[in-house]
Amino acid sequence: KAKAKAKVKAEPEPKAKAKAKAKAKAAAGGKPADRPVEDVTRLNIRVGKITKVWAHPDSDKLYCEEIDLGEPTGPRSIASGLRKHVSEEEMLGAMVVVLANLKPKKIAGFESQGMVLCATSAEGCTELLRAPAGATIGERVTVEGVEMLEPDEKLNEKTGKAPLVACLPQMQTTADMKAAYSGQVWMTSAGPVTCKSVADGKIG
Repeated sequence: KAKAKAKVKAEPEPKAKAKAKAKAKAAAGGKPADRPVEDVTRLNIRVGKITKVWAHPDSDKLYCEEIDLGEPTGPRSIASGLRKHVSEEEMLGAMVVVLANLKPKKIAGFESQGMVLCATSAEGCTELLRAPAGATIGERVTVEGVEMLEPDEKLNEKTGKAPLVACLPQMQTTADMKAAYSGQVWMTSAGPVTCKSVADGKIG
């Protein structure tokens, strides 16, 4: 009986160890989905070049774009609600930053495979976030001072589990028009991600 009791008491120990290992793994990186929802490195933000842009035939707000992210599958199709803010001439050829791990979705019948990130002022002025000349198409945008762990393959969009929703409040431009997360600047191999004139604006 004493031996049986000892065995019963000893059983929970492996479970406790397993939990501790799981926590340590999550803290060290583990699967991206195991990390905190507000971990900005779960977002896969890439440098892209807009190679084609046209007005959506059924929406006066949308552009349809083809954006080169350096992927072997070719350019991505992306829809952006920017027609009232950015000219077609300014869009074409622009080196932009794209949130590349959103789940594809139909927007006004057009399949969008990502999101072009922009800065918006308190007055509603919206501008493209731009990668500097010399940045490599397809490179991942990093956050200064942050260890860039593996991003999610596709971002969860469920309430309370969506990294983009959790990160958006901390995504803003600085006083000198640099993109930042919690004040830490977004960087490429050629320098920071910037916009033309929106200081202290929201990124989205």
